[in-house]
Parts: sequence; structure tokens; C-alpha cells
Amino acid sequence: MIKQFFKLIWNRKKHNFLMISGIFFSFLALALVATSISYSFTNYAKPLGFNYEDVWILNMDWKNLSSESVGKTLTQIEKTLESTKEIKSHALSANYIFQPMVYSGRDFFYEGKKLSCFSGEGGPGFSEVLDIEMIEGKWFNESDHVGHRTPLVINTDFKNKFAPDENAVGKIVTDDDNDEYEIIGVIGEFRRSGELAGSESAVFQKSSYHDEKSLKQLTSDNWYRILFRVEKDTPVAFEAQLLNRLKLIAKDWTLRIDTLDKARKRAFKTTLIMPVILAVVCGFLCINVALGLFGVIWYSTNRRKAEIGLRRALGANTRAIYAQIIGETLALATVGIAFGCFLAFQFPILDVIGFIDDSVYYYAFAASIIGIYAIAVICALYPAWLAARIQPAEALHNE
Repeated sequence: MIKQFFKLIWNRKKHNFLMISGIFFSFLALALVATSISYSFTNYAKPLGFNYEDVWILNMDWKNLSSESVGKTLTQIEKTLESTKEIKSHALSANYIFQPMVYSGRDFFYEGKKLSCFSGEGGPGFSEVLDIEMIEGKWFNESDHVGHRTPLVINTDFKNKFAPDENAVGKIVTDDDNDEYEIIGVIGEFRRSGELAGSESAVFQKSSYHDEKSLKQLTSDNWYRILFRVEKDTPVAFEAQLLNRLKLIAKDWTLRIDTLDKARKRAFKTTLIMPVILAVVCGFLCINVALGLFGVIWYSTNRRKAEIGLRRALGANTRAIYAQIIGETLALATVGIAFGCFLAFQFPILDVIGFIDDSVYYYAFAASIIGIYAIAVICALYPAWLAARIQPAEALHNE
């Protein structure tokens, strides 16, 4: 019977072409949305690599003040934070944490290999503030000053690009200017863009303002922030109190306090925008295809009343009629899915999007196939029910 279904589709290929095309494009749209959703849920199950709870952000704009003035003010701010009992630790940061639309990339080289990555900066207390676990080596401290080789801390994603089975500490990488950098530590994941974002390679340099070179670099970029971890259950009123104290120190600056938790929620919403847009577009496409498929099946069933009535007269029961209508619909869907799979499977085979694992594609394709078949069955149920109610005498009498 299955062979007969496909033979019937082939004999009416011109009539079925539009529906097969609609199913084909619906499958591709479903596969795209399912891939996006599968990728996001896979990422959600991974660890962020840092702890954002009870971490606050001091946003600073020192405008066009001199490096010397900025350095003195930062020193006073640091002393104030250290003397405040509600604050456990603090550190400079330039890492665009929970800002998925902002990226700072760099290229490094190791034994002829090009290593592309996100590049950030963190002060000596950065790992303590964010509760980052060191897998190899150590984080920066004040004794790690800029010399012939700049110290680097990398994450495991970056390490796996050039030394997956070796100790990375002590290895030397270079940049585009052939400057040398020495790796002093390795951390695990660092998914700065949020829970739905994928893993990325990351390197960190030390940020400081205690030497002239570092201070000039710091004052040339207004993306530097101070992260500080507060005691658990610190009252909300403390934010205003601390901000007023800091404004007395940095009178000419613009200061604002935020929390990483709020930034995380904003990043979560931002990351959801594209999957939601894709889902809405795909939903409209699938609804249109479903309505068209339903209309075609219903019209075809009405035209075949004599054929169905003859089958009933020859002894076909209700179940057989249901199987015929639904089987023909599934065969039609299978043709569209087959063309869609041929195109969709080129993505994992050719590794078109390198940061998505093959397993994500396969889960998405399986969900898309099930989704198309479910739409096909739902569209065929009512016409099949009408066909099953056709009485042999009535159908043959009309003929």
C-alpha cells in the first residue's frame, strides 16, 4: 500500500507540486527554529563559569580628565570599597559581561596556528569577585607587572585550540605585532553573554592603574568598570548610600551602580529576540501550509467519493479508509521532508556554523520531522472522518 501511495503522488506530481514545496519550506523553517531552540537549551544546561549573584557594577565616566587625576580618584575609590564592611571583594573589569551585542575580539598565534578569541581584562581580584575556579596556574596579582612578556589567563575553550592534552601554563603565544604573551592560568567556561549564549574562547589581560603604562591604557577606554561582591542580603538602601559616598570622592565623574543580576536578565531577553522572531515567522508559514494542505485533502476526498464508496462496497472498513487518507497525506509530507533533509543535512556535514555541535542539528531535524508529520496527520483527520462516513449506496447512487 505504501508503494501505491507514492505512485499516486507521482501520477499527480503537477497537482501536488505546490503542496510539496510548501512542506519543503515549512520543514526548513521548522529546522531553523528548532536548531535555535535546541542550541539555546543546550547552552542553558552548561555552567556560566562565574557567579553573578550579589555582584554589583560601578559604572564610571571620568570624561576628559587627566590620567594622573583619574589614578588618584581610583585609588580613593578603592580605599573606600576596601573599608566598607558590606563589600567582600572588588576588581577592575573590562569584559562586557552580560552584553551579548558587544564583542571585543583578538587573534593570537601559536606554532603557526591562528587562535581567534574574545579579549577581556580583569584586575587582581577579578576571579575572587566572580568566584571563578582556576583549573591551571593562577589569576593575576599585583606582582604580575607588564614586562617583556604580558601575562595572560585563558579559558579551556581557548586552550583546547592549541594544547588540549597539555599543561598550558608557561606557553608563549604571540599577536599580530609579534608581541609575546605568557599564559599564567587557565579557567573553565566563561560565557559572558548569558545562559543562552554558547561557549567561546576567551583570554584575559591584567587591568591596573598602579603604573603609568596601565593607567594611560585604562584612561583611553571608558569601558572599564569596578565589580564588587557585597554581603548576602545587603539592603537596597546601601546602593544609594555607597553611591553618595563615591560621588563625594569623584565629584567630576558620572557614576552609576547596577547589578550583574539585572544585566543578566536584560541579556536573557536580548538573546531571546531572534528565536522568538524566527518562531513567529515559522508559525505563520506552518499555519498557511496547514490550511493549504487541509484544503487540498478535503477537496480531493470530495472528488473521490465514488472511489471511496466502491471500496466500502467491496468490504473496506472505517479503519481502512482512515489509513488510506492519512497514509496518502503522510506520503506527500515524506516527499517534502526528503527534499528538506537533503538540504538541511548539508549544514552539519559541511560545518557551516562551526560553533553549533552536530548533535544540536540532529535533535532539531528530528523535532522538525515529527512536527511536519504531526501537522500532516492533524490536517488529514477531518477529511478522513468525512470519507469514513461515506455510505456505498449513497456514493454509487450519485454516480
